[in-house]
Amino acid sequence: MEEGLANTSASAPPHSLIPNSLIPNSLSMSLCTTIKSLVIVALIALDWAAIHDILKANEPDYFLEYFALAISLVIVILLGIHSYLDKKAKKTGTCV
Repeated sequence: MEEGLANTSASAPPHSLIPNSLIPNSLSMSLCTTIKSLVIVALIALDWAAIHDILKANEPDYFLEYFALAISLVIVILLGIHSYLDKKAKKTGTCV
């Protein structure tokens, strides 16, 4: 059973976004973490702008602000699910 696990850790999982052949294993996890961090920072900036417009009543129509908040919520949920399922990737050193 351990032999089968050793063979799968050498290659990227089939659902990997960044294959191991493109990025060395030592950079893979730090790059994955950096990308996730940049997405979170961008979401916080966009959410702050949307909430600011809603609270200050700067817009005649709030559809885009609420839409941005809804999309942001979906992305945060997806990032949370991805982080939860990412335990195996931490062991193999791949960015899923």
